[in-house]
Amino acid sequence: MDIVRRQRDIMAEVENLASEKSALESLVAETTTQLVETSEKLQEVRLALDVAEKEKSEMQKQKDDVVQALAQMLREKLEMQEQRDDAIKEMEELRRDQAAGTMRFSQAELEEATNNFDRNLIVGKGGVGTVYKARLHHTAVAIKRLNVDRLPCGHEMDWE
Repeated sequence: MDIVRRQRDIMAEVENLASEKSALESLVAETTTQLVETSEKLQEVRLALDVAEKEKSEMQKQKDDVVQALAQMLREKLEMQEQRDDAIKEMEELRRDQAAGTMRFSQAELEEATNNFDRNLIVGKGGVGTVYKARLHHTAVAIKRLNVDRLPCGHEMDWE
C-alpha cells in the first residue's frame, strides 16, 4: 500500500506541477504581451519626443528670426528718426536763411556754377579771397571763395 500511496502522492505532485507550469506559462505570455505593448508605447513616446524637439527647434528659429527682424526695424526706425531730425534742422536753417534774405548752396553747386573755380571766371581778388562770376538758379551771381589761411575775424568777416 505504501507504493500505491506513494504513486498517488507522485501523481498529485505531477498534477500540481503541471498546474503551476500552466499558470507560469500563462504569466509568461501575459508578461510578454505587456512587454510588447510597453515597448510599442515607448517607441511612440520617443517619436513624439522627436517631433516635439523638432517643433521646439523650429519655434526657436522663428523666435530668433522675429527678434532679428525687430532689431532691424528698430535700427531703421532710429535711422529714419535721425534723417527726419536732420531734415527738420535743415528746413529750419533754410527758413531762417529765407527770412534773412540769404540762400545757401552746396559745395557741388558752387563748383558747378564756377566750372570748378575756373581762372577764366575770376572777376576780382581781395585780401581774403577770390571772386568768380557764375550763374545759380538762372541768376547771375558773384561767388567769393575765401582763402583759408587768410580768414578774417570779427567785423572784417561780418563785412565780407
